[in-house]
Amino acid sequence: MTPLDEAPGWMVAFFAVGLSFIAVVFVLVITALLKTRRALQDAGLNPLTSPAQLAGRLLSSQALAPAQRLELRLVELEDLRRRGVISEQEHTAARARALAGE
Repeated sequence: MTPLDEAPGWMVAFFAVGLSFIAVVFVLVITALLKTRRALQDAGLNPLTSPAQLAGRLLSSQALAPAQRLELRLVELEDLRRRGVISEQEHTAARARALAGE
């Protein structure tokens, strides 16, 4: 005779439901990990070093570069036009882009 034979029926059912729940959660976690691994590999990242790779990409991009203030950009454009480096049309177009926030 095993301990389960002596247990009440509700306890056996509760134990079976608990084990089933744990098994389902385990399968869902493994599935999520595998999908994340696949997505990282498809993006060209190593799943084991992806945080470091993403940090390196971010630091080498312009995303963290401080935005040049509008006034400085307008002064720079005016200086380029005054020195003849850019034409009046280029100055006007670049000034419009700067004012539009591009």
